[in-house]
Amino acid sequence: MSLTGTSQFYGNHDRGLVINTLGAITLNNVTATSNSKQGAYLTNSTAGQGVQLTGTNTFSSNAQVGLYISSLGAITLNNLTAIGNSAIGVQVDNSAAGSPMAVNITGTNTFSNNNVSGLSVLSKGAITLNNITANNNSGTGLTLDNSLGSAAVSLTGINNFLYNSGTGLVINSQGNVNLAKVRSDANTNSGDGVNITTIGSVTLTCGSFTNNARYGVNISGASSVTLTGVVTSGNASGDYHFTGIGPLTRVRTCP
Repeated sequence: MSLTGTSQFYGNHDRGLVINTLGAITLNNVTATSNSKQGAYLTNSTAGQGVQLTGTNTFSSNAQVGLYISSLGAITLNNLTAIGNSAIGVQVDNSAAGSPMAVNITGTNTFSNNNVSGLSVLSKGAITLNNITANNNSGTGLTLDNSLGSAAVSLTGINNFLYNSGTGLVINSQGNVNLAKVRSDANTNSGDGVNITTIGSVTLTCGSFTNNARYGVNISGASSVTLTGVVTSGNASGDYHFTGIGPLTRVRTCP
């Protein structure tokens, strides 16, 4: 199933866009806003058949989830905006795939002011995200869970998680976690700046975790932790909380 060009789904009394298919889904420049249910609801159920969104895609002000994707293949998304939805901004799930399938979100992406959380990803495969902003959500800013497999989680570009009513960034994994240029400040309602659970290594390079309602940096189970250029202050329960981790390395200066 493919949509090319530019497509708009606005003000419908149900979902804006629904695709249920056995094949791959490829969409370009989709806008689905102000619909009475989900902005877009995309599912495919054949092993290895993925979902790809190219161009610039907007799923805002919908009465339920902005964008929902369930697939048995790899998911690649680009330039997403999901603002002001009445549930999760974007919810992505390919965890039922028989073998690990990756989730990649590229470009510049904003998931803010949603009534539940900004972005939720559930997978067995590697999760790689770039330039994520998830601010002012009524729950967690960003939740990434690939703990059903052993693949890595990576954030590149510039990433901001501010003023959420919960933890700014939550990661649950069995693989290595690599985060760069993360700012997660002033999250409320017993929220941490970042909360990571993994048995792999954690590398956090250039980050600010200040004035959160609980801990700034909260890491459990990691085989090793490397913090480079990480700033913490004013967190209500303490700036750092480590449980059952391996060797800890701290480098003061952000490269």
